[in-house]
Amino acid sequence: MAVTVDKPLGDKIIIITGASKGFGKAMSLRLAEEDVNLGLVARDEEALAETGRQAERLGSKIQTVAVDVSVPYQVSTMSHAIKHTLGIPDIIINNAGEAGDQGLIADISYGSWHRTIKTNLDSMFLVCREFVPEMIEKRTGAIINVTSGAGKRRDFLDSRAPRSLPYAVSKFGVEGFTQGLAAQLFPYGIAVNAFSPGPMNTDFHQYSPADRRKGLKDPAQAAEAIAFLCAQTCNTMTGSTFTFEEWCALRSKRDGE
Repeated sequence: MAVTVDKPLGDKIIIITGASKGFGKAMSLRLAEEDVNLGLVARDEEALAETGRQAERLGSKIQTVAVDVSVPYQVSTMSHAIKHTLGIPDIIINNAGEAGDQGLIADISYGSWHRTIKTNLDSMFLVCREFVPEMIEKRTGAIINVTSGAGKRRDFLDSRAPRSLPYAVSKFGVEGFTQGLAAQLFPYGIAVNAFSPGPMNTDFHQYSPADRRKGLKDPAQAAEAIAFLCAQTCNTMTGSTFTFEEWCALRSKRDGE
């Protein structure tokens, strides 16, 4: 059963990157239940179209735009299309990402390193740069950046240390980007938060060992937390990294009231 968000989202315009599969698709379908206007963005045109069809059947107005959000001119093309059809977004969910290559630093090519940083971090900068000026004019809105525990400082000998160096570095960047952007946009009423869902049962972990996959989270459950974050304002939460575990604790508290 879905937990009711703090404020109705029905008239909001929401952009989700990386929306074609996995967590992006789960978020798209969950938010479509709120009758919002969704701009769904991803590279895989066929998979993205299927996500759009499923979301549309749930009652939302949908626009799909197949682009690579790590490429500046494609992001610009996407923003013009969404502004023309849906309008200026109220909420941006930066979810596009990739796992990055594993191995020692000497085994990671510059191309691989650069691709992971571009996909996981540069894309957030590019998407926000396109829409934030007009969101500032509205003086309201929310930005949610999907991050990871890989971007959290811990003992370097911790067994949970990320397997991919470029992935970890990109997620540390997401944490810094979230805090810095939150400080910039606070005076304009735009909340900026990160969400750390933890390992989920998606293609991202398709090659993980079987014992590790048993403990993976359901993306649909994690998507409930995104609906909650979409309703946050500068007065309730901004500049924070909200985890799936915190969401579960909050949900349990609400259910017990």
